Formats: sequence, C-alpha cells, structure tokens
Amino acid sequence: MNHTIFFRAASMFLCALAFVAYAGMDHADAQTAKKLKCKGCVTSKQLKNDSVKPKDLAKTAKPAGASFVEGNQTEELTATDTIIRKVSIRAPAAGTVIVNASGYVAINSNINTRAWCSITTGTEIDSSAVIFFNIIGNASGSSDSFGATRGFAVDPGTTTFNLVCEELAGDALIVDTLMTAIYVPQTY
Repeated sequence: MNHTIFFRAASMFLCALAFVAYAGMDHADAQTAKKLKCKGCVTSKQLKNDSVKPKDLAKTAKPAGASFVEGNQTEELTATDTIIRKVSIRAPAAGTVIVNASGYVAINSNINTRAWCSITTGTEIDSSAVIFFNIIGNASGSSDSFGATRGFAVDPGTTTFNLVCEELAGDALIVDTLMTAIYVPQTY
C-alpha cells in the first residue's frame, strides 16, 4: 500500500472522528431566540411611540424616583436628639436610596457653640455618620452651613429618613434645612 494514500486516509478518518466527537459535545452556539415567553415584555410599537411607562416595567427595572422636603425653618437646638426634617420615599423593589441634607447652624448669642446632626432612619444621632459644628462665639449670628449625603440599602416599601440634630454646648439654631431622597433600583 502506498504510504501517502494510507496517511491521507488516516488523516481523513481522524478528522471525521473529531467532527463526530465535537458534534456530540454540549457547547454553546449563538442562536436566534424563538418562541420566547416574556411576561410584561416591551413591544417594538411601545418603543417606537415612546409610550413605555414605569408601570410597564418589572419592579426591579423601575426608573429612579425622588422625594424632597424644604421650606423656611428656624429651630432652637437642645441637648436632646431632635428630628429636624424628615423625608419619605417608597421603593418599588430593593435598591439604594441616596439622601442629601443641607442647611445652616447659627448661634443665638456670642458664646462658643457645638452641635452635631446625622442623616438616619432612626430618631437618634447615628455616631457613625455625623455632621459636626463648632462655632466660635465672637458674634451673635455667626453661622456654619452644611451639606451631607448618605446612602442606604432599602427593601421594597416606604422608608423615612430623618435629619436628627443635638446641641452639645452653647446656644444653637438650625435654619432652613432641606432634604432630598433619590431611589435607584440597583448599584453598579
């Protein structure tokens, strides 16, 4: 037998064997999806007409939402934890809420004043996340403005966030606070 013919035949046999083995393997190929069953799917007509509404989306795909509270305000701080402002937001699914608070602390008299505040879901200062004020009492009406941000993991439902403040020493007022809460369905 001619060696060239033998090697060609052996090579063809091994290639055929490899093809058969490959065809029998479980491997992923790109395929066109057929007969998908999709509850609440968005149709091409909805996309063309810009008519996709948040109510059409799954709970975990809802867009961000926000809530805020503001207004003229002057509160005298005391040595007791006090809720100065609160904002509530309803999350349609588990996600994250970013809460912002701002305002300013002023002194009523010309004595040194210390105070602190915290954005929290509780009714007391959260000492792990505080805004601290130390105002030197060289003139009545001296003030210190603040802005703070904090993130919270939330479950579905309504959550209330509080700006809690306390006077540590002196004679402090907290003025014109505002709070904003922004829900996002997931973090990246």
